[in-house]
Amino acid sequence: MKKVGNSSDKQKSRRKKLETPILVTRIKGESRGKTFFGYARNISEGGMFIQTLNPRKVNEQFYIEFILPGEAEPIRGTIEVVWQRQLLSRKSYEPGMGVRFIHIKEDRSGEINKWVESRLEEEQLCLGGAISYA
Repeated sequence: MKKVGNSSDKQKSRRKKLETPILVTRIKGESRGKTFFGYARNISEGGMFIQTLNPRKVNEQFYIEFILPGEAEPIRGTIEVVWQRQLLSRKSYEPGMGVRFIHIKEDRSGEINKWVESRLEEEQLCLGGAISYA
């Protein structure tokens, strides 16, 4: 397992805003039962934003699973909540939480980065050179 997501990684990681959110499930206990955790709205090699009406507390850690669009195998790992945003009726922001990946198998972490990079390259080609780092 590779420990990922330190402060210098934040500046290096390119982030991909997702057109279709990724379902994120929490894996609980020895039974490995899965429960709905939220929808990832953007992702990078270092972490993701999970949209949820019930954001967790900063510093809480969870074992989660998600599948990148177009991929077959799930990615599993431990995340840590680094910030959260509650639902506020007067704000247009989505409620949820920013999480960083704590432990993900090294090859899977690289797979996330390759997936993000390939989607950003596709966008650049479609937009004639302009690229968005949402």
